[in-house]
Amino acid sequence: MIWVYVDANVMLDFFRTASTDLKALQILIALVDIGDAQIVITEQTLDEFQRRREDAIAAGREALKKQYLSITVPHLFDGFEQREDLEQAVSSARRAQASLLDRVADAARRRALQADSTVSSLLESAKVLKINDDALEAARWRVELGRPPGKGASIGDALSWETLLRQAPTGTDLVVITADSDFVSPLGGSLSQYLADEWSARVEGTARRFAKFEDYIRSERPEVAFPDDVRRDWAVRCLEESGSFRETRNTLRRLHRAYLGSIGLDEATRVLRAAVTNNQIRWILEDDDIQSMLWDLLQPHRANLDADSLDDFMAAAGWPF
Repeated sequence: MIWVYVDANVMLDFFRTASTDLKALQILIALVDIGDAQIVITEQTLDEFQRRREDAIAAGREALKKQYLSITVPHLFDGFEQREDLEQAVSSARRAQASLLDRVADAARRRALQADSTVSSLLESAKVLKINDDALEAARWRVELGRPPGKGASIGDALSWETLLRQAPTGTDLVVITADSDFVSPLGGSLSQYLADEWSARVEGTARRFAKFEDYIRSERPEVAFPDDVRRDWAVRCLEESGSFRETRNTLRRLHRAYLGSIGLDEATRVLRAAVTNNQIRWILEDDDIQSMLWDLLQPHRANLDADSLDDFMAAAGWPF
């Protein structure tokens, strides 16, 4: 299992920057949905995010407020109607700016910002790890001894790390998504070697760090461009691994309903191979509904599919397509 730990600063960035991470987050959530990863946060991380959320919003509003919109028009432009148009446009822009600031403040109080929706979708897919007394005591010692992660007397990062160490199942691989330098090796952008070694010794898994969701997806799943790519691949995988006639039928219905028309050649090749090699599909190929759904998925790629596999499929189905 891969645990993807999301630090508070990453969630706060959805309120602070024009993030390009949204699609990558959606891909990660799709990976969680199919069981290929688990997003984890700690109670400490969640508390830090909730404490700092309003500060991040206030900083964004202040940055826009400082961009005061004004213009000085020299007398040179007197007598031109466009001068009045320009002054009115600037005045209108100032009113729109003030209205936008008010509406953002109102939406923030109602937790109705788009960033709130993004973070909510992340939290709905996340496992929140509870803090316990053992982790708290270990974090205090960690800070006292000057061990990473953390700054000075601050205990937050140390508490989250100790919580992760204590609750991860043996063999869990960890991915830390954070821009916090406290987790980063002074030799580069990777996870601190001390933390990676500690994770290996105590959890018997690997531990790595990425600054952003998109960095992680680009590194680990470069072939995935959209969340549906993950779910479609998983549906095809379920068909390949089907262990019963019932599972075959249900999986085919899901593939046919959700992805008819979007199956690519590689996926069609896998479907065809599964149909002729997995007996839980092959033995019911003569059923009308199975034939129909499979052929709907395969037919758009017929000219490019392996001819021998296609002949085998047709023979097993007992129907000269």
